[in-house]
Amino acid sequence: MENTFCLSDKALLNAQNTVLKMLVQNAPFKAVISTIVQRLEELLPGFHFVVHVNTSNQIIGEAFSDCPVEFIHNLTKLANQSSSSMKEWIIVDMEEGFFFPIDRKLDYPACWFKQVISIDKSQQGTFILLLQQDRNLTSYEEDIIQHFINLVNLAFERKQETLYKEVYHLVENNISDLITIIDLQGFILFASVSHEQILGYPPNKLVGQRARSFLHPKDQEWIDDYLDEIKNCDTTLIRECRLLKKDGTEITVESKGVLVTDEHDYMSKIVIVSRDISVRKEAEATIKFMAYHDPLTGIPNRRKLKEKLEKLMVESKRNQTSFSILFIDLDNFKMINDEYGHETGDWFLVKVTERINNCLPKNCFLARWGGDEFAVIIPQSNDDLPHSIATNLLEEMSKPFIIEGKVITITPSIGISIFPRDGEDIKTLFEKADKAMYWAKDNGKNNVITYHI
Repeated sequence: MENTFCLSDKALLNAQNTVLKMLVQNAPFKAVISTIVQRLEELLPGFHFVVHVNTSNQIIGEAFSDCPVEFIHNLTKLANQSSSSMKEWIIVDMEEGFFFPIDRKLDYPACWFKQVISIDKSQQGTFILLLQQDRNLTSYEEDIIQHFINLVNLAFERKQETLYKEVYHLVENNISDLITIIDLQGFILFASVSHEQILGYPPNKLVGQRARSFLHPKDQEWIDDYLDEIKNCDTTLIRECRLLKKDGTEITVESKGVLVTDEHDYMSKIVIVSRDISVRKEAEATIKFMAYHDPLTGIPNRRKLKEKLEKLMVESKRNQTSFSILFIDLDNFKMINDEYGHETGDWFLVKVTERINNCLPKNCFLARWGGDEFAVIIPQSNDDLPHSIATNLLEEMSKPFIIEGKVITITPSIGISIFPRDGEDIKTLFEKADKAMYWAKDNGKNNVITYHI
């Protein structure tokens, strides 16, 4: 009897070594499980083993290779049921457990199920034992089976590790986002390959550096506050910042940061995933610019002008100061469109805009009101200043423009209104400036008139 046990122990050791060698050599998961089942059946004659894999709903083992499909289906169903149980072993009477006649040639009075539990306590599969005798297991048989269940666990864990590695390398080599892991002091512990593709820095050159050193100088204070927020928050924090590339240019990124804790629930590190949103920000800036600027001349439009006036009115009331509006209309501009066409007319409006801008003090605000009409805001002005600026405009506008080799002249008519004397709201101020401008036209054009009662 002793020799039998010694031989079994030696056979057990050889069988375990065979499986461990396969695991070390990263043999395919199914091949490892098949070998475990085969070695167990060699060690324990009269037993048959199979392993049910939860993720693929697959049964591995030769015991049921010739069984009906319905039998396998029901066995899998029982395996799934056993996985939800907290019991160690579940013994199912084969004839009661299946609701159809069993092929008696199988001659398995009982079917035993044992869960395969990984280190993280998740259920990976079910170890299924079929007995050809209606009896309990001996302690020796239980020990042998437990040894191989441990190997099954290792195989499942190695399969999971392999999957994680494959996913990691897939993400690492293909993701366009920047994945950065930093310690609680702000030093980089890990940087994804994408850092070199996007920023130009090899990942190994970033490790050990302070994360803030790669931010735009104006955003470097931001990173400290951001990290502090993450440490005191149990959700993902999203922020925008600018990163400096190796060539000195910058990109805008949207960063999502989350705190990672260790097994003792202590703060361990911070993971930040950043996505380049430079194109999106440029598009947003373009849309915003188009909403507030004239597409032809590039100067502010009527909407921006009104927004500027609303703010200036609040400031002027608070500081008890005044400002002026020049309302400019080009005399006989329609003749240029009629004679030279609208394309030349557009070019002419651009040149007029440039000339008006060059005549204005830096603190003035020029906007296109529409068509051939422009408006100028002159802040903190008295009665004399707007008239002086308007007179200078008349003089500069009298100089000829060269269009397609032809000398063209044009004159403006300018009306002036003053806040708060002529009105305390935008509508009234422009009505007064518009009326003064028409007085200038009626007075021979190429003239300036300040609104008066």
